[in-house]
Amino acid sequence: MSRFSASQMAMTGFRVVRENPAAVAVWALLQCVGVFVAVGGVVVLIGKPVAELLAVSQNPDAKPDPQALLSILSRMAPFFLLLVPLGILVSSVIRTAMNRIILRPQDKAFAFLRIGADEWRQFLLGLMVMFTVAGAYVAVLIVIVILAVIIGLLSKTVPALGILLGVAGGFGIAGTAIYVAVRLSLASARTFATGRVDLFGSWDVTRGHFWPILGTYVLSSFLLMVVWSMGYALIFSVAAVTTGLGPTATAMLHPDYASAATYFTPSAVIYLGLNAVISALILPISSTPAPAIYAALTDGPPPAPVIEGGLYVPKV
Repeated sequence: MSRFSASQMAMTGFRVVRENPAAVAVWALLQCVGVFVAVGGVVVLIGKPVAELLAVSQNPDAKPDPQALLSILSRMAPFFLLLVPLGILVSSVIRTAMNRIILRPQDKAFAFLRIGADEWRQFLLGLMVMFTVAGAYVAVLIVIVILAVIIGLLSKTVPALGILLGVAGGFGIAGTAIYVAVRLSLASARTFATGRVDLFGSWDVTRGHFWPILGTYVLSSFLLMVVWSMGYALIFSVAAVTTGLGPTATAMLHPDYASAATYFTPSAVIYLGLNAVISALILPISSTPAPAIYAALTDGPPPAPVIEGGLYVPKV
């Protein structure tokens, strides 16, 4: 018998938004500032190579020169190398805030956002996840190559068996990936709650609860898509009414990265601003079910931690 309701867990984000409107407003403001800074950085630092790459990709009749593409990508590489750790850091702050609002709701200062030991532990966890996923990707590629060789040999003698093995192998890889992802999905919440980086501890917490957890994620994903669709319908409607449908579609779907003046058109500004607001609403819907599940499986939020030497140490 499951210790929680999948539908109740999937609705956690809506409860968070309803009970914390001031925090959501702060998230929306910070999202707006972050989006404009990030896009502005892209336009100023690598806008021209991005515009060149988009021009090549959007022309179906073009035959791109591999050396020219390599030159464009090499000009963009330093920016994206910087973007990877920065992206992990930002996502660590966001994940910690989503964990905090569920597992430590009394710690409300500045919309549950801060930079401290909890955030750095999430940063280390993010690095671990990145390298683990990279290793798993390599392992899956090796398995696919081996399967391809076996299927190729079988197809020459028993074609039907080769097809059956290919289909079974594809479903097997996909099913294994989903199973592992669900079993490890509480790693962020566990790291926050225990005060130590723990990628694989989630495996024990989720034992015997795979299906209700998967059901929660499927239902929350459906709700997320509903909110996302309604939000973007609103964005396009507002932008179309204020700036005109034709120019709006072009500026929003195919922005010109060549310069700040060509990118930040009125419709693009409206799009980015409203997108930030929608993102702030979507964030708790997608990110709070996992810590809520963790709280349900571990008999509620842990007690407030003791602060020793500037680090959070959970009470025993």
